[in-house]
Amino acid sequence: MSKGARKPMPTNAKITVKLANLLEAVGPLQTVMGQKIDAVTAFRIKKTLRVVDNTIEDYQETRQKKLKEFCKPDKKRPEKVMQDKVGNVVFLNDDAKNQFSDEMEALMKEEQIIKADHVKLADLEEVSISPNDMLALDWLIVE
Repeated sequence: MSKGARKPMPTNAKITVKLANLLEAVGPLQTVMGQKIDAVTAFRIKKTLRVVDNTIEDYQETRQKKLKEFCKPDKKRPEKVMQDKVGNVVFLNDDAKNQFSDEMEALMKEEQIIKADHVKLADLEEVSISPNDMLALDWLIVE
């Protein structure tokens, strides 16, 4: 292997990660993409970000559907839910609020199996990233 060449990693690994962890990973993935990284690492992270974005879009659609189920509709815009003066959604009642909260909590714990390429820690050594962001990506990074 020539100097600087990297050992190939398996591609499209199936990674199991909780939905909450995927939501936390978006910002850190974008942070890494905004920095100078080699083409292979950038490609791997971009593909992963696309998969994460699709999963989050599904989450947002599910969350909106559940908000419509458990919240009062907006009188002026029936496709929206009512909000109070501060911008908080207005639930039908306390039971609806608790049910929504319980369902969202269960959804956050739901394990997702995504196809993504792991990224080697060594490939990120020039990247400036906070410890919290690094922790948010621990499911993606291998030694």
